[in-house]
Amino acid sequence: MGTWDEEHLEVALMPGAEEVWLRMSTDRSSVAVWTIDQWWVFSGELPGATPPPA
Repeated sequence: MGTWDEEHLEVALMPGAEEVWLRMSTDRSSVAVWTIDQWWVFSGELPGATPPPA
């Protein structure tokens, strides 16, 4: 969380909901591609996270 002037993680859910693309705002030349399952594991560990849909 923060402002656009601060470093932040950019996340995009790709069509078909099978991949999530991640990149840091400070390094847009590098992209990490995760499966949707990897994303649910990661996002479930974030503060204030809610359980994934069943």
